[in-house]
Amino acid sequence: YKQVSGVGINSVAETWNLTSKGSLADMQKVRDFLTSHCTASFYWNNPWGETKMYRVRADSITPNFVTGQYVELSFTFEQA
Repeated sequence: YKQVSGVGINSVAETWNLTSKGSLADMQKVRDFLTSHCTASFYWNNPWGETKMYRVRADSITPNFVTGQYVELSFTFEQA
């Protein structure tokens, strides 16, 4: 379900473009979380200090293998 009306709760949905960087093993755990939350919502505290429900935009998960053991993951949270 995605709200498209200008009336009601969450009439303005936020998106956050984020990046996580770290070891291959750590980023595998992050990737597992991201892929499991493309359809399942989760609570996240955004940088404004607000706790809201988000989902991961499925087509936004982008890895960048800087070295064999260091990975940058870019992804987008969209308010659910």
